[in-house]
Amino acid sequence: MFNQIKIKIEGKDLNYFLKEMIQNHINIYDILQDKNHLILLLDYEDYLTIKKWRKTYRITILKRYGKNYYQYLWHCYRIFIISIIAGIIINILLSKMIFQIEVIHPNQEIQRIVKQDLKEWGIQSFHFKVNSKKREKIKESILKKETNKIEWMEIEEIGTKYTIRVEERKKNKEKERCKERSIIAKKEALILEINATEGEVSVRKNEYVEKGQVLISGLIHNKEKVMSKKCAQGKIYGEVWYTVVVNVPKQKEIEKKTNTKQWGLSLDFLNHKKSFSNPYSSYRKRMYNIEKSNFLPFSIGISLFQKTKKVNKNRSLKEAEELAIQLSEKKLKKELNSSGTIIGKKVLKKQENDSKIIIEVFFKVKEDITDYLDLSKLDINLLNQEEKE
Repeated sequence: MFNQIKIKIEGKDLNYFLKEMIQNHINIYDILQDKNHLILLLDYEDYLTIKKWRKTYRITILKRYGKNYYQYLWHCYRIFIISIIAGIIINILLSKMIFQIEVIHPNQEIQRIVKQDLKEWGIQSFHFKVNSKKREKIKESILKKETNKIEWMEIEEIGTKYTIRVEERKKNKEKERCKERSIIAKKEALILEINATEGEVSVRKNEYVEKGQVLISGLIHNKEKVMSKKCAQGKIYGEVWYTVVVNVPKQKEIEKKTNTKQWGLSLDFLNHKKSFSNPYSSYRKRMYNIEKSNFLPFSIGISLFQKTKKVNKNRSLKEAEELAIQLSEKKLKKELNSSGTIIGKKVLKKQENDSKIIIEVFFKVKEDITDYLDLSKLDINLLNQEEKE
């Protein structure tokens, strides 16, 4: 069965069709006949011949053998096969490349210097990796070049990323003189934590303070008399209160699955997703990986696409409150800019309109309320004289 095919022939006067095949020297290797059809096993080239003069007969391919079978498979699955081969090759190539270089050091100037030195050696994003021996050579070269700035350095390969840890060469720097000052409250708050290293603490924990109130005084007293001025140092943390108002739509759009499904091929690479044989604009996908990279977000596989449709659904009051808390928390965090930690939250008011619910959310935030009052120009002698009077 080097290149044969099994076919089914349907139509009137099948004996005449069979006689015509014999007259045209068509080799028939196997035959099964009844009133309605013929099932024949013949060479693929002969099948192509009888297709031209079949007239009113219906010919259906049942099975393929040999070379023709593999040609048929290639014709049907060539995109799939090429994609798998390409995926494996791409996976191998990408696993040998660097996609990210991270220099771990708080000083941006040091980061810039190290990245520039690495670039001179060809170490940069979307370039091929270098072996450990060359990395060691590059490290020694940079340390020698930047001997006045860098004390220690390590280049670590993690997947497709180089992590460079750097220690800056320390120089003796004169500490800036701290001017005489008091620490005051930046805003109204309830005191939660007092960390004082210099100065006289003027408040206690759980005490309510107003904006501008002295928390740690830089004026050093002996009984009622001010003896000296110092630079008050420390941090004061307080509970600060916020209210955030958000509008929540009464209806939400949800994605509902249908019974319509289609098998296809999927290729996922970085943030790009490509699907083959998927006719749906809105769908859910279940992917069965054939090839998946251990180094990169890359995979190729067979997927089952299930068509979905979007429908509107009314929100419950509980769902609206939960969404309002999420939205208001996000809004507040953006305003705080990482300067505070939310320690409590509660919905205060709810008001329904035609298409939305207006919700007010109350927050308790732990914040650094430290601010400073300059005392450098304050005359303590004049101050003591005023207190006597």
